[in-house]
Formats: sequence, structure tokens, C-alpha cells
Amino acid sequence: MAVGGTVLQDQGAGPTGGCRWQVEFDGQSVKPGRILKVGDLIIGNREMERFEITVQKVTAQRLSASLASGMFNEEPTSIKRRAHEAAQRKLAHADGLGHSVRPDKRQRRKIIDFIRGRK
Repeated sequence: MAVGGTVLQDQGAGPTGGCRWQVEFDGQSVKPGRILKVGDLIIGNREMERFEITVQKVTAQRLSASLASGMFNEEPTSIKRRAHEAAQRKLAHADGLGHSVRPDKRQRRKIIDFIRGRK
């Protein structure tokens, strides 16, 4: 997400989608070339997760991902909230309250007949 003092967005998997980050800085959407400073709070959204990350260190040169990840620290409240939301999603799917499946042609006809009072 950030390398060499700039905020970057994942490339994703091209037109098929992939993991896409939406990054905010001070409540505004930012471009990949945004310069970071130590102490900046970055809010990143990835699919259904929201991350609040604080910049701990900035370097002038690009680093490997393992070294770059040490330059940032996720807020404890963000970690707790993501864990709680993940547990809620897991419970919702276990209860059958997850994504509904669209009715097929036969089921749709039965629904229409029921609504119109036929049969």
C-alpha cells in the first residue's frame, strides 16, 4: 500500500477484479503519488474490511514487502473492529442469512402465481 513515502493502490487482477484497496487520507481519496509523513493516519477499505493504519517510518527508497510492512502499524481499535465484523459475518452465513440465491425460472413462476393469486 505504501512504498518509498507514497501511498499506492494494489494493481488487482486486471479486468477480472482482484483485491482492490480504496485509500483515504484525512477523509479524502488520494492518488498513488501522495507523500506520506510519520504519524499520518491512512484509512484503507478492502472489500468488506476497513483498516486504520498509522505510518511509523518513511524511507526514500523502495523496500521489499516484508520490510515495508514494518513501517506501518494498524490501530488496535481497527483490529478489534475487523475481528468483531468478521465474527458477525461468519454467524450470519452460519444462520443462513448470508447472500440469497436468485430464484430459477420455475421458482420465479411460482412466486408470480402466488402474488397474483393463481393456483
